[in-house]
Amino acid sequence: MSKEFPDRKINGAIEQYQFIHQEELVALKADGFDDALIGVGNQTGSVDCLVYDRQKCIKVLVDRDGMTYEEAVEFFEFNVACAYVGKGTPIFIEPITNLKELNDFLGI
Repeated sequence: MSKEFPDRKINGAIEQYQFIHQEELVALKADGFDDALIGVGNQTGSVDCLVYDRQKCIKVLVDRDGMTYEEAVEFFEFNVACAYVGKGTPIFIEPITNLKELNDFLGI
């Protein structure tokens, strides 16, 4: 594992996950975005994927590469989020922090 998370529970969960799934582990990393990694996701009938926080990915581009927010959003959407690289392609999420945001998103 290339990154140690400050929260030991996350480290332990990732190590346990890697041990259990080492024969079938195909989750692919988004290089350079370790600070935006938030977990592992899965869906029935699909392989497990690493899950990244979209806003944290954009912050990485702003902080690391000196892009403006707008430049970082454009770069991220075109070069990172839209890149399908086969089984195990990472998932990028926009966190929903409350029920109103969820209802607005769903149009309820």
